Amino acid sequence: MNTQEQTIAEKRLINLTIFSPVNVSVYYNTKSTLLMSIDLNTGVNNDTKEIMSEDNFKLIFVTHGFEKSINFIAKPSDLPARYEFNLADMLSQEEIIASYDREAAIYYINIDPNGYAFEQMQSVAEESDVELLHNKLIELSSVEESDAHNDYLIACCAMALGKNAEKYNKPEEVAVIRTVYENYNSKDIYGYIFEKFINESDAQ
Repeated sequence: MNTQEQTIAEKRLINLTIFSPVNVSVYYNTKSTLLMSIDLNTGVNNDTKEIMSEDNFKLIFVTHGFEKSINFIAKPSDLPARYEFNLADMLSQEEIIASYDREAAIYYINIDPNGYAFEQMQSVAEESDVELLHNKLIELSSVEESDAHNDYLIACCAMALGKNAEKYNKPEEVAVIRTVYENYNSKDIYGYIFEKFINESDAQ
């Protein structure tokens, strides 16, 4: 009589932290099991989950412009095993830009502006979006009692507007950005964002 032995992989608790430079949904082993969704519009770029897993498992990263599957082999350690994984290490700049979602960025700029929305618009804005960025910059810079967060958004919006002013040959927008910077309250904190664009503009 032949006896067939089958080894059953033992599951263990794994504490998993994922960092991402883009909005991404993370699935465990199959696309039917959503593990976490990282939304940079909330101002954070990571999430942590505890899972019961075998030593070998797969994570599937799905976002606007790409899908990636990565196999993991858990390292021997005391329980629970702790892992940190940064998706940025696996992405090219082209893939990061491909993940940017113009419509989502416009949505947030209109209802609740954030730095990530303006970051996306640096790369994916269309010519018609220059007016939106112009108006938002004027709106943000017209706040009477500005705080550090609003000043950060002003700088991010100025950078997005500046990039698209260059792209779509609208030099009048560069003058607007310079005027905003002259009256900007946080030159010592976020001025470098303006200055990067202004210096690049001057060099051309």
